[in-house]
Amino acid sequence: MDKAEVIQQACRAAASGQDATARELLRAHYPFQPIPKVKRTCSLRQSIAIFERDGFIDRYQGRAWCIPARFICSRRFSIRITWARSISR
Repeated sequence: MDKAEVIQQACRAAASGQDATARELLRAHYPFQPIPKVKRTCSLRQSIAIFERDGFIDRYQGRAWCIPARFICSRRFSIRITWARSISR
């Protein structure tokens, strides 16, 4: 059965008050197929390069950051990349 026909029949069934029939038609002939979520990952080096390219601008607020990304990599500061203070040195 063509997908357009399935939708047409399901709409007719729903319009006539047969919601269960419309649901069954859609589940049988037009199943839900989830799209797998692809997570984009960047290395720290790539992230800092992009951050530097953008001029150390916070994209959400549009303001310059007070601590440039190059300080994060420095051993002089005892902060973690995740900002979790409980595991900082």
